[in-house]
Amino acid sequence: MRFDNSFHIAAVFLGVSAALCLAGLVLSGFASDGLSLLMAAPVFGLFIWGLARGWRWFAYLAFFFSAIAGIGALSQVWSVNDVPSWIYVGILVASWLASALIFAGLWRSQIVESH
Repeated sequence: MRFDNSFHIAAVFLGVSAALCLAGLVLSGFASDGLSLLMAAPVFGLFIWGLARGWRWFAYLAFFFSAIAGIGALSQVWSVNDVPSWIYVGILVASWLASALIFAGLWRSQIVESH
């Protein structure tokens, strides 16, 4: 059984989110606001790994994580902190695009190969 998935493209968007988390850490001068982003980057990496393998069960977890990460980024966009707001906007957009692609991949049925 194989999956016609959009999980690989979603993994690219999660990679963008992870890179923006690391960029926010550096641009904040390693301030406490930026350190909170440091915790999210390895989790994004874990979900990238699972989505790149095409694991459908892992995509359910990645869907919720990326949606919640987008909500967390949205909550920080207008706050006053050391991380530039454009970093949070980028994380928001990339995370929600990943969520939409994961949802689309999960919505479609599995493709069963018959030989």
